[in-house]
Parts: sequence; C-alpha cells; structure tokens
Amino acid sequence: MILRLAASLFEALDAKESDLLRRLLQQLLYHGDVFRLVPAAEETNVEGAFCRWLDRQGEFGEVVRELLAIGGLQEASLPSTQPGHQARAWRRAPALDVTVEPRPESDWPSLRLTLADAHDLAKEPLHLRYEDELNDPEFIAWLAEPSSRRDLALLTSAPARVYHHGGGTGGIKRWLNELVRLEALSPVHQRRLWRTWVLFDKDAGKLDARTPSSSSDDLMTLCEQVIAKHGIPFTWVCLQRREIESYVPDGFRGNGVAGSAEAMKILRRWRSRPDRQEHAWAYDMKEGLKGDLVPGLSKQRQAEIQASQHDPPAGNELKEPFKDLDKDTRRILLCGFGDDVLNKPLHDSRVPDWLHQIAHEYDRGPAHQFPRLALLQSIFDRI
Repeated sequence: MILRLAASLFEALDAKESDLLRRLLQQLLYHGDVFRLVPAAEETNVEGAFCRWLDRQGEFGEVVRELLAIGGLQEASLPSTQPGHQARAWRRAPALDVTVEPRPESDWPSLRLTLADAHDLAKEPLHLRYEDELNDPEFIAWLAEPSSRRDLALLTSAPARVYHHGGGTGGIKRWLNELVRLEALSPVHQRRLWRTWVLFDKDAGKLDARTPSSSSDDLMTLCEQVIAKHGIPFTWVCLQRREIESYVPDGFRGNGVAGSAEAMKILRRWRSRPDRQEHAWAYDMKEGLKGDLVPGLSKQRQAEIQASQHDPPAGNELKEPFKDLDKDTRRILLCGFGDDVLNKPLHDSRVPDWLHQIAHEYDRGPAHQFPRLALLQSIFDRI
C-alpha cells in the first residue's frame, strides 16, 4: 500500500486527527514490509508541513524519518505494477496507491480518502476468495518462489491480516451477485473490494472439456460487471487448466489407484506434444473420463459407466476432445487418480519430491494463463 499525504492535510490538523495519523503511521512501523509511505514532493523539504508535524512527534517522528530515508521506501524505488487483462482468463488490478487529503468524504474509485477511511483501509485484512479455502491457498503457496512462500506464510499466520473465503463457485457467485445488485457500494463494501483477490477453476464445458464450465463463465462475467458498475478494480484469476489437480507435475508416480502409473505416462506424453497439450490440461485428474460423459445418457448407462473399472465408455459417450481416443487409451484413462491426488500431498507432513516441481509445471502453459510470478505479486499488490 502506497500512502501519499497531501500537504493540505496538515493545514488544519486537530488533536484527534493528529492522533489518527500517528496510529496510521504506527501501522507502517508494525508492518514495515507491507506498508509503504511515499510523501508528496512538497512534503520532503525539511520546512514542509509534514516535517513540521514530525518535529512535534518526538521519538516517534525520528523513527518515521529513518524509515523515509531507507531507499526501499522511496517512490522511485517502488516496483511498478502493470495492470493487465486477458479476456475470459484473468484481470490484474493495480497496487493500492492511496492519497490522504482533507475532504468531506472519500472518493473510493480513485483512492483519494479521508484520514479516517485511510486508517480503516490500512486495518482491513486481505480477502482471498477461493472455491476451496483449505487446498487452494496451499496450491498458491507452492507456486511461489521460496522467499515469497515465506512472506505468504508470515502474512497468513499474522493476526487479522488475511481472511480466506471458501464456499465453492456458488459462494463466489452469491458474493458477486450481491455486489452487482447494489446501486451503490457502502464505504465498507468499497474498502473490502480494494483488498480482494479471487481465484477459481475453469472446470469443463458441457460438450467440450477444453472450454470453461457455465459456472466459471458466469463468474468471469460477474467479476467484470462489478468492476464496470462500481469502478473499483480487483484481481480475479480463472485457472486456464481444468483445476489445480491439472498442475500435478510429471514427476508424480501414482498414488495407489489402480492404473494410475499407466495414466500418468499418457498424460506426460500428451503434455510434451503441442497437438495434445489441451487434452492433458482438460483431463479430469480426479474422476478420469467418468467426469466427462456427454449430457443425455440414460441414468442406467451413467451408472454402468461409473461402476466399471475396466469397461470404458464409447467414444460418442464422451465430450470433446476425448471422443476420438482409441479404446485402450479410454480404458487406461477411465478412472482418474481419485480426490486425493493433490489435496493429500499439499497437507502431508512428508512432502513428496515431485511437489517441488509444481511451479515449473504451471510455467509450461497454457501461454494465455496469468504468469505465475505476476499472479503471486498480484496478491501482495492488494496489501
């Protein structure tokens, strides 16, 4: 969070406001690796209004001066965040850049805030919205470089710094629908939206497993509707492989599920072939081809396929791109790897070696997904 203090703020700063400003800056001291103070140019002069206020703060003022003297806290050295958008895939919002100035009420879309609202925004936790609040954060942590992984761990273990929301796609959709229905957002809604980051799976379309599910399509549309209607950008990410399990690395050697070694061999081969990569990324790692039956099959036929361990569905009973697979390949890929293919290793006290390869696997594609390092940085941009 970049904090800019307008010179006019100090022209009529009463005792109550001065105390509020002091508490705001104390948060900078407490979360020194999170909050950044960037004074405007007119406040850097020793005779400036900000410096005169610091002179009256005693030892606390000296500590703030020392922080301002550190190169990493100067505006010129702050990394620039390039907002970006890949239609139907992701949107990256800019970093929080807050100007505090004397005004009757805050302009939240432009982040020109009153002192009281800036103080509340600084205290607002980071709202991470996932489908699965237990496994998805672990997946994100494994995508991070070791230093960023440590920073994430420190952030999530600190009191009242991060709030993990779950509830599946339905929970995310209900939250977005509520925001779309509102004619105007309250200051509380606006403050929280500036601290929000959203992640969900692409899943699979009804007829083609390579396309997003209708639920994921709805979420992408709703995210953009909220941003367009209320003018507050937030980062949302739709994973461009089917689900987090789709990023299980090539080094995975099976989990005891019958036939999993053979199935993984096929997936590794597909991943190495440009003409088959989409097959690998769209495959249902948990349920196998049983998760990609076309609509319209009778309940009896669905039950027969689900009960079978060796008899695969016919090609015309499968979605694209799997309907043209030969029978032997359909047999091998029938059952998948089970629900614990990634969830269990993510929480296992004995981390399997292959889990360390998950960041590399993410980097292999598809090319239009949110770049991994930018994805991780976009979380810190919300702080």
